Amino acid sequence: MLSTALGLVEATKTAILDEYIMGLAGELHTRRNELPDEIYAKYLFMYSSAIASKVADLVTKVLLTESELSDLFSILEEMDNLTETILEEIA
Repeated sequence: MLSTALGLVEATKTAILDEYIMGLAGELHTRRNELPDEIYAKYLFMYSSAIASKVADLVTKVLLTESELSDLFSILEEMDNLTETILEEIA
């Protein structure tokens, strides 16, 4: 349990310090006064989304084995295919 907690902390730290994410943060900080509100909000959303998705990706790798991760992707692909089939039948 302790190793999982440490893995989660490390995953969060890695995501926050990611080069791309840090670049976005730097741009937001540097250009905050020169960007129109709408563009600033868009960039802020992109920054938040980037952190969230990076953390989710890394946390998933901490919590699931490679086999479980493979099973998860297979299930998600099946769900996408099923959704497409249902939508095609409705149309």
